[in-house]
Amino acid sequence: MNKIYYYDYRVYVVYMMFLSWGGYCIDPIETVDGEGRRLLEDKAVRSLRTMHQEGVVHKDVRVANMLFNPETNGVMIIDFERSSLLRPPRRPLAQLVPNKRAWKQETMDVKKAARDSRNRSRSSRGFPEDILMAKTAFLDGKMRRKL
Repeated sequence: MNKIYYYDYRVYVVYMMFLSWGGYCIDPIETVDGEGRRLLEDKAVRSLRTMHQEGVVHKDVRVANMLFNPETNGVMIIDFERSSLLRPPRRPLAQLVPNKRAWKQETMDVKKAARDSRNRSRSSRGFPEDILMAKTAFLDGKMRRKL
C-alpha cells in the first residue's frame, strides 16, 4: 500500500479487505424447478473448475456454501475454511534428456522429481470429489432420501 491509512489515533491499517455482496443464498433448493436446478448445478461446477485451475480444492462443497448472483448470472463459492491450496509444479531448470548418460546426482534429482509429481497427483484427487459433491448437492429431494 502506497498510502498510510489510519483506523484510530496511532493505529495503522496494515491489511484492508473489501467485502461486497456475493448473492442470494440458494439453500432453499425446493423453490427451484428441475431446469433451474440443473442450470445452478452447471454454474456451480463451472465455478469449481475455475477454482481448480488456480490450484484450490474446496473440500466442503454444499448448497449452503453457494450464492447465486443474478447480476453476474453465476454461482459464487464461499467458506474456504477446509480448502487447501496446491503447490504449483516447478518447471525444470533445464530440459531432461533421457538418452544421455546421467551422473549419480542427476539420477537422484530425477527420482525426486518423479516422487514429487506423484504426491501432487494424490492431492489433486480432491478435484473430482469437489465436482461430485456439487452434483449431489443439487439432487432432487426424493433422490437424496434414497441415497
